[in-house]
Amino acid sequence: MRQPIMYISIISLVLLAACSFLASANGTTVSQEVKEYSEYDLDMKSEILEFEEYHITIHYPETPNTQINQTIIDYVNQIKSKFKQESYQAMQVMKSHSSHELHVDFEVLHESEQYFVIHFDETMDVGYPDISKSRTIMNFKKENGQRLETEDLFNQEVDYLQALADLTNEKLEEEFGKEINQNSFLEKATAPLPSNYQNVAINSGGVTIFFRDGVQPEEISLKMDNINEFLHPEITVVENEALHEATPSIEGLKSININGEDVKRPHGENKKIALTFDDGPHPQKTLDILEVLERYDAKGTFFMLGKRVSYYPETAQEVVTEGHEIGNHTWNHPCLTRLSKDEVVRQIQATKEIIQHVTGEETTRVRLPFGENLSAPYYGTMEIVPWDVSVETWRKENPRQIADTFISEINDGDIVLLHDLEGSTPEVLDMILASLSYEGYEFVTLSQLEEK
Repeated sequence: MRQPIMYISIISLVLLAACSFLASANGTTVSQEVKEYSEYDLDMKSEILEFEEYHITIHYPETPNTQINQTIIDYVNQIKSKFKQESYQAMQVMKSHSSHELHVDFEVLHESEQYFVIHFDETMDVGYPDISKSRTIMNFKKENGQRLETEDLFNQEVDYLQALADLTNEKLEEEFGKEINQNSFLEKATAPLPSNYQNVAINSGGVTIFFRDGVQPEEISLKMDNINEFLHPEITVVENEALHEATPSIEGLKSININGEDVKRPHGENKKIALTFDDGPHPQKTLDILEVLERYDAKGTFFMLGKRVSYYPETAQEVVTEGHEIGNHTWNHPCLTRLSKDEVVRQIQATKEIIQHVTGEETTRVRLPFGENLSAPYYGTMEIVPWDVSVETWRKENPRQIADTFISEINDGDIVLLHDLEGSTPEVLDMILASLSYEGYEFVTLSQLEEK
């Protein structure tokens, strides 16, 4: 698997042996050969859409397994459809017209020779006081790409729900004391109901049960020794066999302060514009942009997502090697106005740290997702960078129309916004630079624009 950069700790990996022993349905122990599957080389896909009515940010993995990919794409399409429907319905009954948001991020919880496990975090804000937060766990068999639901993991001939409830309560009592089971809210969340055990994830030592949103603790792990007799005969979890456990998160990072001052915007005799690119890096599209910039001896500033930097560190490094600047665009592109101050800090600090770790460059500028303003004052050294010229109808116009719109609106000293993940960006950029070069423009980084 393409490993996201993990710079806090190193995980020891032990590979699965060529054979394992499975218990057959009638209880007979048989030897079954297990095919070897290498660790997945993952790509990280990001869909970022901004409309007046709503914002959508969805990150998901793409694997070498087409069946797994199709299941994930179906899930993405379903959650987008659900959000759009609920957003439309909310707009019909509510007076507020603030933009709604769907934000979905993922974490690879576990990968072994046999299984691939993903955790999706979902946030849906359609204007109601309570923001909807949920999660979806997907366990896959790598051999055939089959998604394993909870009922597929456990033996249907036993009351596995009652067994899970009993083991969960025992584990909670062991870790938190007897008082924990007197919590009526938690008692309901651990009752032997299918809805309480929808999100069960295979791990290297057994399974992890994730409770519904609002329940504390959020999860509990059960060891293989405790659940083995309740597992489906075809499910085998070999302890410590993980090829990969958990991608990096933004938790536990030290604080950083930022302010609300805009970047300086001087104007002078020599015509200059600052080219900026959001939402990358992308392993191919960002490189295509770099090729266009090189042809025109142009420089730019790339506002990168920390999570994408962790997946594509070589691309981030190439941007710096080519003489361009890197800015901070948060870790995973949420609407910051719905986050607490500490959550905003973590979004920016995690990105600052991964960029410095990968490139050696310390970022001093941040561009907020969707061009938002922060809901509370922040003070410090990070400049918040807006833009002057952008095109909001990328998907409705052809590259020539998009380029003409940019060219007609750009003036000396402007900050121009383009996006790494848009497939037409290299072509549009080529047209813009060809036209404005003829008019005598120079294409610079934000730092160079400030020097003007």
